This record gives sequence, structure tokens and C-alpha cells, in this order.
Amino acid sequence: MLIAKNAEGQDVSVLSYPSRQMLRQMRKEETFHCPICKEEVKLKIGNKKIPHFSHLGHTTCEGESKGESDYHLVGKQQLFTTFQNDYKVELEPYLISIRQRPDLLVKTESEEIPIEFQCAAISTEQLCKRTLTYQRAGYKPIWIIGAKRLKRVSYYLYELSPFEWNFLRISPFFAPFLLYYCSFSQYLIQLQHIYPFSSKMAFASVKMIPLQYVNLHHFFPQGIEKSPTLFHAWNQKKKKWRLSYMLYRNRRYEHFLKTLYEKGIPPSHFPSEGGIPHPMLYQIETPACIWQTYVLIDVFSKRTSGNLITWNEIAFSFSKRIKEKEILYRQLPLIPMKDPYAALNEYIERLCDIGMLKRIEEKRYQLLRPYTLPKTTSDAFLEDAQLIEQLKQMK
Repeated sequence: MLIAKNAEGQDVSVLSYPSRQMLRQMRKEETFHCPICKEEVKLKIGNKKIPHFSHLGHTTCEGESKGESDYHLVGKQQLFTTFQNDYKVELEPYLISIRQRPDLLVKTESEEIPIEFQCAAISTEQLCKRTLTYQRAGYKPIWIIGAKRLKRVSYYLYELSPFEWNFLRISPFFAPFLLYYCSFSQYLIQLQHIYPFSSKMAFASVKMIPLQYVNLHHFFPQGIEKSPTLFHAWNQKKKKWRLSYMLYRNRRYEHFLKTLYEKGIPPSHFPSEGGIPHPMLYQIETPACIWQTYVLIDVFSKRTSGNLITWNEIAFSFSKRIKEKEILYRQLPLIPMKDPYAALNEYIERLCDIGMLKRIEEKRYQLLRPYTLPKTTSDAFLEDAQLIEQLKQMK
């Protein structure tokens, strides 16, 4: 904690004292208590960690942030100082009505916004409970992840843990994004336009905003990804996936490999139309190369050019795979699933865009051509490249 109460009941913030020497002198003269549970707290003033208040021994105080790291304490301090330039802001306020204590509470002319700088791991249940409690009280909380967790694999490729996926949000344009803050470099990091390739790996563009320029608008990024290089990186990953993941036995892909085998398709020769990037991919945890290939095989394998297909047929086959747990949804606590078929519908629209399907009515399509089955691995690479070029031209 950075704030406690003195014997007179006044708030005391360690940020109000410019030197450790002044804090040490104050510690000799005063006692401090937790603003929530009223129990005595100790003012800790070390040489490495920034000064802070801490409960004495074991506590069940609902406002206690257990094991607050220096990274967290410093980041909270930095964000508080920055927001003070443009807004009214409270540090560690205890919201009595909901019995929660955000790191910051930023006040604008129209609303009060709780900000949580989350560095330590919390469960999905805790995140859901805290978020729902805020929302029921009329607050719209902003969650920022400690940037120590951000793992960059290559220029556009990131490894995202299940913990990080929990904090995914979408912009007004339904573009997915994550927010990180680094208290070492003092940058707010927007990971935007996230295209998950698999359960852990995702392609994304990154924007870094120096702390001195940060304001509330940066917590609600907008815009649509227009970088063709991101799609090129996706295609390079798809090429490696054909050469490696599909050639070695893997329990996670066992049923998929069996499906390909039954159709006489070599593992590395799955259709080029399987594995198309599009914004709503975040909804599904199963790799796009797999779930989209299931759709192609289930719906179109026995159809010929000119045949009509209804949306109900497509949705039924997809639901069947979901029920059998061969396609898995991603758990996203901050994005309520209003339409379980949103990603599927967007994928079908992409098949229309590349000329495989044609929408003739609201829920009816005509098959213009069959999906592409490469004869050789070289053909697969060529067809993937041609397809991604089509998609890049449409952006």
C-alpha cells in the first residue's frame, strides 16, 4: 500500500514525502493504520523497494494486495503522477459500496474509472468477480497487465498465456487488444489487432506510448490493422506449421489428423483456405488451420460447383464439432459472447471474398469452386501465398 491513516485519521501517502530520510523521521513519530481494516500497518523503507505500508504478519484484510512487487508499486506511482496532470485521480481508494480497492480511480466530467495494474497472477474467477462487481456499481474498469509478462517471439509474433488472454478487450471496431505497462521503461504498450494462430501464439501489431503522453484515450485504442506485413508473417508461420506440426504425432491434433487421413489428405496438404486470418479469430482457441479445415471438409467436401449451401448446414456442422470438443472456444471474461457463431460467420464471409462462395440470400450461399487441395507441398506454399495476396488486397 502507498496510503495509510495516521493516529488522527488523516491519509498519509508515501508519495507526499520526497526523501526516505523524511519518511524515516515520520515513522519514528507516528503510527499508521490500514484505511480498510483499521489494523496497524508498518511503514517499510528499504534501499531497494520503494517505501510502502504493509500489514503486520498474517492478515485477512480485503484491501491487502499480497506480495506487491516493487515493479507494481512503482508502476502504480508513475501512473498516478501522470494522470494527475489531466484528471482528478485517487490513489488506492477504498470503494465502500462494493468493498473493492482499485489501484487508481480516475475521475472525468462524466464518469469515474477504476484502473487495475495487474502484475501478479489472479484466477479467472477472481477477475470475473472483481470486474462484475465494478460493472454492477456502474464502473467500467480498465485492466493493465504488467509488461514483464509480454513475450515477443518475433517482430509480429507473441506468445500469450491463458492469464493474458483473460484481459482481452475489443475496440468499437471489434478489433481485439491488450494493454501492458512497463514501470522500468515507462511505456504503455498497446498490443492491437490480435490474430491468434494457435492457443498460445498470436500475431499482433504493437504501439508503445511514452508515459508522459499517456491519457485515457490510449486505453481505448481504435482503428483497423492495415499492415500487409502482418499477413506475410502469418503465411510464413503457416508454412512452418505445414512442415513441422502436421508431420509429427501430437495428441492435441490426433482427431484432426484422423479426419485428414479418412479423406486421403496428407497432413501437410490441408486446404489453403484452412488457416485464413480474420479479426474474430480470438473467439476460438483451436488453431484456425484446424477449425477452418473442419468447416471445409464437413460442409463442402461432397459438394460441386453450383450447389447451394444454407447457413443452418454450416452452423450445424460447426456446432457438432464444438459439442465433440474438437473445436474449442476461448474463455474471455471481459468479452461476453453475444454470438457464438461470429468467428464462423466472418470466416464464411472471407470465403465469399476470395471467390469460393457467393451469397445469394441472407442465409444461403452458392459454391463457386471447391476448396484447394495441393498435390505437393510446393503447391501448398504457392497456393497459400496466392490466397494471402488476395486477402492483403482486400484490406
